[in-house]
Amino acid sequence: MYHRNNLAAASDGKFGPGQQSATRPEDRPDRDPLDSVSSFQGVSIGLELRTVNRAALRRPRLPCAICMAVQDDFDRRVDGRFGRALALGVLGAPALATTLAAWVTARRISAPGPREKKFVTPWELGVPHEEVSFAAEDGLVLRGWWLPREGAGRTVISLHGHRGARHHSVGIGAALWRRGANVLLFDHRGRGSSEGESLSLGYFELRDAAAAVDYALSRAPEAPLGLIGYSMGAAVALLAAARDTRVGAVVADSPFASERALMRNLLKKRLGPPGPLIAALAERFLPYDQGAVQPLQETGNIAPRATMFIHGLSDATCDPRDSLKLYEAAGEPKELWLLEGAGHCDAYFVDRAAYCEKVATFFEEHLRARDPMVR
Repeated sequence: MYHRNNLAAASDGKFGPGQQSATRPEDRPDRDPLDSVSSFQGVSIGLELRTVNRAALRRPRLPCAICMAVQDDFDRRVDGRFGRALALGVLGAPALATTLAAWVTARRISAPGPREKKFVTPWELGVPHEEVSFAAEDGLVLRGWWLPREGAGRTVISLHGHRGARHHSVGIGAALWRRGANVLLFDHRGRGSSEGESLSLGYFELRDAAAAVDYALSRAPEAPLGLIGYSMGAAVALLAAARDTRVGAVVADSPFASERALMRNLLKKRLGPPGPLIAALAERFLPYDQGAVQPLQETGNIAPRATMFIHGLSDATCDPRDSLKLYEAAGEPKELWLLEGAGHCDAYFVDRAAYCEKVATFFEEHLRARDPMVR
């Protein structure tokens, strides 16, 4: 089923001019134009290269004109070494800049960022909730909110984005709770109040999702379970469902089809032609294999369980065509909802009521309570 809505909704490098100043007359009475302070400055990711004052080399004085040949030989040697050093510096600067950019990119992916201290909780929305915690397979403690619903017919777990946290999906969580579902909102590792100092774009977070599924089923073992994810969380939801048949339905909002392709496309957009090279080098600095996070390769394994893909056509982060590819790879039942004028993970904010209605109805249709007589 396909839906399309028409809804409204490094500083540049500079090279400074060379500056010249005479050396002191007592040092060089025959002032040579080469004896000057030349400045070669390249502003590229904080790099700056400068030549040195050749006068500081303190050319030895020779006592007589007969020794001028020796003097000239010394000058040629100094000039050659100086030229080679400058050439190596100039040629090495782009490589160093590329390596530094790759390292910064890898750190941006894998290092935790600031954690918000003030945010809206289910309490502000009048939704009862419990502070809960559970452990991932590698021992990290993950924390979240369990929104229990009396007589719940289903359970839904929300998976947030790369720099997100549980409170970012409290709106859809409250809406699904009001429609009769238990809801689990939790912080992935290294975010919010969960433990962890190493992040990824889905590789480690798959462990978090598996632990969340185990926890939710321990709280409501008879309730069918679904996942809703945003951006990275959407990719994780697809992979988790493909690998765990206990997940009965998935909503993927603004997913990517391949982590490796995502990074190369983003860096190409932001840095131009060097972007893909920097992305490839950044992968070497990461503590995991980006090739293991490829939702497009596994989405077909989810059927006959249901999938819904939601994407804003103005998304500048995850290409909307990724949702088209994922939709085509998925088996039935499946839905695709594209929104014109919506950016990355913006569908909820374009029309909250329509979004909550569509998502809640999808889960109600595809997460029906099991008959206890059927095994």
